[in-house]
Amino acid sequence: MLAGGAVVLGYTKPLESVLFQSSAPIPTPPPSTPIDAGKIISATIDQSCQLNVISDRGNVNTATNFDPEVAECELYTLSKLSDSGQYVALEDLSAEGVDALVKVFSYKLQKITLLHDLGEFSILDLLFLPDDQLAVLMSQGTKGAQKIYVYNLNYLFDQYTSEAEAGEFSQQAIELATGELPIPSSAKRAATIALDGQQLHVYSESEEQPMLSFSLDTI
Repeated sequence: MLAGGAVVLGYTKPLESVLFQSSAPIPTPPPSTPIDAGKIISATIDQSCQLNVISDRGNVNTATNFDPEVAECELYTLSKLSDSGQYVALEDLSAEGVDALVKVFSYKLQKITLLHDLGEFSILDLLFLPDDQLAVLMSQGTKGAQKIYVYNLNYLFDQYTSEAEAGEFSQQAIELATGELPIPSSAKRAATIALDGQQLHVYSESEEQPMLSFSLDTI
């Protein structure tokens, strides 16, 4: 049981959501990448809606599905670099421009892999937690359900390397490596997430104090 009465699913209980269901527990994340390992130095999304990744292995530029004639990608498209320098998480659209996608660039593979197709959910914020766990705040429209998914990237890229290399993780892989932090429907509308010590805070758009908090010990 978490602060605010929310319950973590996946790491301690099966994940059940409108997107998928699973009965398998999520493995404990592997140790963090050694500090002397190669890493990504920077990652940005430019005006042409390309992801530009710079690492000690060179530069990699990858197009997204956003239309640069419409979207101001350099201002509004979400992307985050992990503290380990091993991953870049970013939002994207399906080729049809309908579904919201979470994608991850891996330093090891030097390419982007589709992590999760969120369907009708939109991505509000991305945040890396310790041990390369990725938290994604999402919303079903402006008034629908909101939740946070937590993905164990080290487990996915280590145990499902062939899928990552092929460009997309299977539903089975996602089920095994994802936990859910539900946001009560009675709460205010969440807008952003932030890490403060051992607490994952959820903020509404106009509030300075968190509307909800989760302890990392329970994630």
